[in-house]
Amino acid sequence: MMTVRAMKHRCSTWFLFATLALLSTPVFSTDLTINFNGQFVVPTCNFSVNGGSNTNIGTYPNTYFNTNTSTPTVEIPIVATGCTVGINTIHLYFSGTADASNNHLFAVNSGSGVQGVAIELLYNAQSAEIWPNSSINWNGVDPSNPPSTFNIWAHFYKTTGPIAAGSINVPITINFTYN
Repeated sequence: MMTVRAMKHRCSTWFLFATLALLSTPVFSTDLTINFNGQFVVPTCNFSVNGGSNTNIGTYPNTYFNTNTSTPTVEIPIVATGCTVGINTIHLYFSGTADASNNHLFAVNSGSGVQGVAIELLYNAQSAEIWPNSSINWNGVDPSNPPSTFNIWAHFYKTTGPIAAGSINVPITINFTYN
């Protein structure tokens, strides 16, 4: 006959073996792989000027400057579309030949035969000049709300003497860089 003490010892032993058996039961596991990805891109924008690259700022009689120093300004919108996220400032650099008599103005092509007139560019609601070979900032570009528009204004400006009749071509290159 088993004593109570022997029975307790036997139960404790079985309990210990049962606990060890449960602890040695294999644990099942599984793996989860997460692929993190992203992209780094060179910031870009597409630009157009007034829908094209040729902008006509008017036709005037060659006697117009007998009583005027400048022609009416013509608004020229520069439009940015397709800008990548992260662009909020665009730097515009205007390169062109400065007029010999006024380096704040862009000179006309000497082959045109027209002398004594140049092009003046303005921005900031016509309150600031854009000089040849100078840069300005276009702030507040919002790629999430395209298109973004920056307005400049242009007009002919009398520099010296009487104006001869002829056609004028003034090439001005705008170089765009981004922050």
